[in-house]
Amino acid sequence: MWTTSPSESFWACLPVIILASAALKLIPPPQLNAESRAGRIAIVVILLTVPTLFYMAITRLTNSRFSLWESVVATYFFGCCIELPMLYLFQFRKWCNQVIDRHCPGWKAKCLSGTLTLTIYLLLIPILLATLAVHRPKLRPDVTELQFTTGEIELVEFHSRGPKPLRLRGDFWPIADSQGTIIVCHGVGANRRDISAITQLVHDCGYQVLSFDFRGHGDSDGRTITYGANERLDVLGAYDYCLSRPEVDQNRLYALGVSMGGSSLLLALPDMPQVQAAVIDSAFADLSAMVDHQLRFFPGPLRRPLHQVTALAGWCETGFDIESIQPIGALPRISTPLQFVAGSADFIVPTEHSRRLHAAAPDSQLHVEPEAPHIGTAMLNPAEYRRLLKRHCSPARESGD
Repeated sequence: MWTTSPSESFWACLPVIILASAALKLIPPPQLNAESRAGRIAIVVILLTVPTLFYMAITRLTNSRFSLWESVVATYFFGCCIELPMLYLFQFRKWCNQVIDRHCPGWKAKCLSGTLTLTIYLLLIPILLATLAVHRPKLRPDVTELQFTTGEIELVEFHSRGPKPLRLRGDFWPIADSQGTIIVCHGVGANRRDISAITQLVHDCGYQVLSFDFRGHGDSDGRTITYGANERLDVLGAYDYCLSRPEVDQNRLYALGVSMGGSSLLLALPDMPQVQAAVIDSAFADLSAMVDHQLRFFPGPLRRPLHQVTALAGWCETGFDIESIQPIGALPRISTPLQFVAGSADFIVPTEHSRRLHAAAPDSQLHVEPEAPHIGTAMLNPAEYRRLLKRHCSPARESGD
């Protein structure tokens, strides 16, 4: 009932299995790295409170709604699912060091112990990078602050496509005599209200808007993020929902995606023939290059093996190879006119990704906003963003005017 993928079931059950096995003396009990009882109690308190404080901080920073259940999930995941296996890992390291000290003299023992410690920490980095990227605390959208001034906002539900459809939740903003309808797709770790500035700009331009939470985000079901592999099914679900509404003109249906939402949109567009045009803001061209970007601070000889460990951990979590998640590979099958938008100061998804996407789609357009950060063009230059939107998503463009 609570899990929607094997990895979710694994993490939900892992602490219970570990503690039950320790109680039955099948494995040693986990040991905290503290001598006194007070020290051990302090460590437990820290492990349980830091995830809660972290969750409270990010909800405040993103103006999201605090959820007691999400706080409990975050504490359980970080404090139990992650920390318990790490305690055993450090116990293993301690045991290895004891064996090394017994069998190796002086400086050799120090070298072997140091090498073992360095290897463990290096392997932890890509494993935690993949795990924490795939499983994030859900940020609930604040549904009390509705800034739109035209029309009545409707909270909607629909299902994704696919053999195991998930329930998705979103907002539909109708307008009488609209310029068309635009499906808006948010980025990773966010929710539909997190990009309200962009959504409001779209609405103020005279378009109806369907914004929704991806799986594993906001108010939608699921807890696993696949960076487009499954999220494309959510975009297709939003597309099907729009086609089912009588007030949506199917000849004036458009789409806009930011960051992961833009990449997911590209993967879905080959199966969205009624979409007349799409705006892709700060999307990545392929996930493998994004992993390399995250590992860019490591020396070259280390980067490739760390990349492979990250890919393996990601595959264990999601069942998808990061090499296969390539929005740029969908472009030959896309006939929809595309407008790419990027910021020259984007350090999250480098501008080079938008340039690669534009180069692979000869009929597309590219706008790079000077000094704009990740998905920052709409905030820094709303007039230009509005102009791009109206020019690209309009019946006049479609008729060649």
